[in-house]
Amino acid sequence: MVTDFKYNKPYGSDYRISDIDDLLNRLGESLQLDTTRREFAEQRYKTIAEWIESDWLFFKSALLSVYPQGSFRIRTTVKPYKQNEFDLDFVVHLDFLSGKNYQAMELLDQLERRLGENELYKNKLERKNRCIRITYANDFHMDIMVGCQQEYFDQERLLVPDRKTKHYTPSNPKGYGKWFLVKAELKKQDLDILLKAHTARNPVIRLSENLPAQQPYEFKLPLERAVQIFKRYRDVHFYHKPQLATSSIILTTLAAGAYQGELSVFETIDNIIKDITSKSGMRSGRAQPFRVPNPANPDENFSEKWFEDQAVFESFIQFISKMQQVWDRLKDPDNDLTDEILFEKAFGEARIKRLVADQQQFRATATRAAALTPIAKAAGLGTLYTTPDIKPTFKPDVVQNQPARRFGGKFLKPKPSKSSVGTLVLQQRLIQQAYPGMFRFVIKNGILVCRTRLQPHDTCEAYKIRIEYSAGAAPQVFIDSHKIIPKSSIHMYSNETLCLHYPGDINWKHRTSLASYTVPWICEWIVCYELWKITGKWEGAEIVH
Repeated sequence: MVTDFKYNKPYGSDYRISDIDDLLNRLGESLQLDTTRREFAEQRYKTIAEWIESDWLFFKSALLSVYPQGSFRIRTTVKPYKQNEFDLDFVVHLDFLSGKNYQAMELLDQLERRLGENELYKNKLERKNRCIRITYANDFHMDIMVGCQQEYFDQERLLVPDRKTKHYTPSNPKGYGKWFLVKAELKKQDLDILLKAHTARNPVIRLSENLPAQQPYEFKLPLERAVQIFKRYRDVHFYHKPQLATSSIILTTLAAGAYQGELSVFETIDNIIKDITSKSGMRSGRAQPFRVPNPANPDENFSEKWFEDQAVFESFIQFISKMQQVWDRLKDPDNDLTDEILFEKAFGEARIKRLVADQQQFRATATRAAALTPIAKAAGLGTLYTTPDIKPTFKPDVVQNQPARRFGGKFLKPKPSKSSVGTLVLQQRLIQQAYPGMFRFVIKNGILVCRTRLQPHDTCEAYKIRIEYSAGAAPQVFIDSHKIIPKSSIHMYSNETLCLHYPGDINWKHRTSLASYTVPWICEWIVCYELWKITGKWEGAEIVH
């Protein structure tokens, strides 16, 4: 349960990402297309573009370029709510003369003709107002808009066909993308602050040994995340009345127009809501439709439907009012609902519960990693001590750990011993003195077997350890409680013994103390292994096996 959301304004180099911003980032990340689907869609887009470009009858001579537009271009994609089908929009950009030589509907007809000549596309086509849609059922659809350059020397502004009017209408998808990216930019100092906070909040760890170490979400600028959140709340709000839903281009334009360089995603959304309520007249209780011009081509009005259908505008106002209520309650320390419940109502219960659980697990794992890292980095340097209950510490104690050149080397079979049992008894006594009551011992066939249960740190698991020692030879150390696959990256030999030191560094003699060398090194190895399970990295200097 998330209980410590804070409305956290940015403040200088001490800025920290709050729990609420962390959850909003996780929400935005969960809404993005996975890498497989994105790559698949991009490959389809390139294939279709090549098909259009190869048309000798019309497009080959007039085509200047084909490029993505919309959310793919500005990094604000979201998965459809309770659906599998997502969209990819792109533009077929024709030269200036096309607009002079052809009527608007001729361009759409030519695009439909060319796509229909392909067996893969002809049964998937659908005419829309300003584009041709190709639908891959239960996967994604592509809206392909064709347009001609509006002016000879301006390579961004377009005239695109509009079926409703039967004429051209102005547009500028490339210019719009540039405008948004500029609006989303942060000053270098602010960007550095936010990147530092992002890294501090999201160390590179893995939640399972079988997963790669990575951050829970990629770094996105606050405006990019805010647009994703707005679009998802829109999708939930209008789920049962999609015909009244506010378009993504309107939400994106209003959000970018209101953005003032905030570092907090929560604060970014809060200020966008305030700006919209001001523009629309909601604050005075006299909301009226208003123009939302394309900032890259002011002749294009994104909100023309508001003036044509009052119900569409009123639905937009209700949507913003609902979102404002959620944000106001999140800011109110005395609200009667937990922040988690408010988010569940706004963005979907199952998704938020999963994200909160992930957030808590990640925080616990990151806390473990932070606690283990200093010890792991000191392992083998001789700067640690070991307590009587066999835990490494930086404070001087009974046993000072010996340097070990950090767990490397080649396995060498212990040499046969010619010494008496007295050496084994001496080693047993030294261990008992250093770690009273912690070990059980057996001497059999000239081998001292020492068994114990170690938990070097409160955040570590407990390990059952077995040490087998022949007098005068390097001991062999086994872990009996865990099934660990031997590999050089964790410094475990193929016979499942621990690799605790570089053999060439130590000439084991009868009086080389297991209590001072072997036992502390086992503690260090366990701490390093526990951290390796989280980060995938073995800390400290090492000699490759």
